[in-house]
Amino acid sequence: MLLRIKVVLFSLVALLSVGFSQSLMNAFGIGSPASNFDAASMGTSPMSLLPSFQEGVSISNPVTWSQLHYTYLTGTYGGQQSEIQSGLMKNGRTYLQQIQLIIPIKKKYAFGLSIGPNTNRLYSIVGVENLVDDGIYGDSLTVRKSVSGYGGITSLKPSVAFPLTSLESMAITIDYLFGSSRGITSISIDGTNYIQKEQDIYSGTMMKLFFHSKRLKYKDYGMGFYLSLKNALKPLSVNRISHQPFEDNNESGNHDGSYYSDFPDLSLIPDAIQSNSIGEIDPFEIQVGLDVNIRPRLHILSEGSHWYDRGDNGHTVSVLNDKIVSLDQISLGLALFSRRLPRQILNQFHYRGGFFAKQYTLYHKGKRIDEKGFSFGFGVKFGVTDNQIDFGFSISQRDGLDVNGELIQQFSVGISLGDIWFIKRRER
Repeated sequence: MLLRIKVVLFSLVALLSVGFSQSLMNAFGIGSPASNFDAASMGTSPMSLLPSFQEGVSISNPVTWSQLHYTYLTGTYGGQQSEIQSGLMKNGRTYLQQIQLIIPIKKKYAFGLSIGPNTNRLYSIVGVENLVDDGIYGDSLTVRKSVSGYGGITSLKPSVAFPLTSLESMAITIDYLFGSSRGITSISIDGTNYIQKEQDIYSGTMMKLFFHSKRLKYKDYGMGFYLSLKNALKPLSVNRISHQPFEDNNESGNHDGSYYSDFPDLSLIPDAIQSNSIGEIDPFEIQVGLDVNIRPRLHILSEGSHWYDRGDNGHTVSVLNDKIVSLDQISLGLALFSRRLPRQILNQFHYRGGFFAKQYTLYHKGKRIDEKGFSFGFGVKFGVTDNQIDFGFSISQRDGLDVNGELIQQFSVGISLGDIWFIKRRER
């Protein structure tokens, strides 16, 4: 039997087709970027450079935080549903997107700390059944290969903002990346599963610079120019731990020693093999945005970005032997902000909406994946310290993968609680 297995494994060349997937994008490279935008940013577009939380303020852009009147503790919870229209397959999940503390200091400086997911490696890909000739016994074996994974990378980001001139300001964010993911490869031969498990461990450090200028003007329109640059201080490295393959006789999915024990026996398992630096991600990103105040409280928000991975061997981490090498995005949004001291309930709301387009490029195939969609949302202030709750929704369609017509629906709910820190209180 073992000889037959070896013949099959060495002769098997199975092309994987999607049977069920939490988006095929998550299987490329280290995974797809997590949708950890704050709810206000999602309402205007899935980008985060321009003000959308309050007039002049973006929760995700530290250069704007000095404009806040209060210290904020914010949390964002969201979800995503992916539907492959051609195959009538649907799946989804919900998760905590980010937690953040923002402290403005004397309307000039600001400090913040946030934690949230950076990339998502949740995927499940099932191959078609293949009939493989044994070559020794003269019969045919039914073979199916599947791969799955879960986990990802977490981001811890301290940020500091400070003025350059009366019209310009700057912020710096250090992004500490860490985390792990698990990968499972399973080959079914005539109903018996042969499984190998791997664990990838990630670590790296990025730096992002933010710049804001109020110097631009056009006629009577106020304009804000925003720029950010991201580079690696320590490129993201991937270390892999590979465990001994085993024959899963009791179909538990784990290598255990029950009555119908798996093969080989637990006592015969060799140590796991550790491979250091099997892949490296070295990104560069530039974002440019323009905020045009066309009427009191009404803003047009336009933003574009280019992300590029200069790292080596990042594709080898993927079960698909490929990675996303570049991502280009553009968006156009509209935001109507609430009044500072509203007297009517409708004036307590922020209203947001926008359109966006993305284009991913794969490293090996050079293939382009297009995504287009729209977003909308609203927020409402409450309490004396301008507490705020925000809702954001996004709907897009992705084409260019092996499976076309992937419909993606996302939502985010954010709550921000304000308090007074570092502000001199009046004496009674």
